[in-house]
Amino acid sequence: MAFCLGFQDFFYSFNDRSKLVETAKTKALRKWISEQVDALAQKIEEKEKKEIEEKNVENLSDINKLLNSWKNTFMSKTMREILGGIGDGTGSGIGTGGTGKKPHVGKRSATTSESKPPVPTDTEGGGAEKKKTAMFPLVLLSTYDDDPLTPGQKFHLLDRQGPVYQRPLDVEAGIYWINTSRQLAQHIISTYGVKSMKWRDYHLQRVIDVICKETLYRLEKQDPENFTASRVDSEIFTTLLGRAHDSAVTTLNDYLFGDDFKTPTEERERILQSIPKLRAMNDEERKQFLADIEEAIELRQATAEG
Repeated sequence: MAFCLGFQDFFYSFNDRSKLVETAKTKALRKWISEQVDALAQKIEEKEKKEIEEKNVENLSDINKLLNSWKNTFMSKTMREILGGIGDGTGSGIGTGGTGKKPHVGKRSATTSESKPPVPTDTEGGGAEKKKTAMFPLVLLSTYDDDPLTPGQKFHLLDRQGPVYQRPLDVEAGIYWINTSRQLAQHIISTYGVKSMKWRDYHLQRVIDVICKETLYRLEKQDPENFTASRVDSEIFTTLLGRAHDSAVTTLNDYLFGDDFKTPTEERERILQSIPKLRAMNDEERKQFLADIEEAIELRQATAEG
């Protein structure tokens, strides 16, 4: 009350006390209030942005595990049908080792003009530790995923670098990076979100790009003399792409077309929240609930294996 009386005495208010008289002090007060509101709004915006980023990291990690699992299952079957086997390690330029022999160095290099593939040093025998063969390539997201070759650090790419990228060391390790700094990727994430159908489709298409690249290099390595444009068109752009799309429709239907798609983590949380309500469910609801649990377990196992 003392403040209010003092306020009335020094700043002057109209008789109805609905607003202040225009004086130097009331103008200064309004300016200060405006600055405080702007500062608070900025803090709230930064907090919300941080929360969105953290949620994006979690969702993208879940989605990427799901797609890596699908990729591995698809490649395991398709590589045998197209190439007669999945080969030794990933890629066909610089292999991933595992045989103890000097890897074959072909035409493959990382997708950058500034760097060259490292010279292989593996030789047969010599007591050197053998590298573990990566049967399938690992797809990661730049900016969001930790770099396996530099533990504890993120790997960042520029917009001008390719949508799917490899450094020379990534070729050896069987790692591919989806470049989330590309203009299209950034636009989809910032405008529609990482769980939108637009991003889910974009993410899947980049994983399919990786499958095509791997098959392309293995095809060249397997039969370089018959590695022609017509064979690439037939084996990669017709057979492989067609099967990848068919497989995605069959096994990733909810991921591709679900309006209310939930990541494996979100699905698990939904099921856990439903458990206390189990007793109140009727037989039909209980049956559906158990079916959801079984599906979630299968999905979780597939994701873990991927």
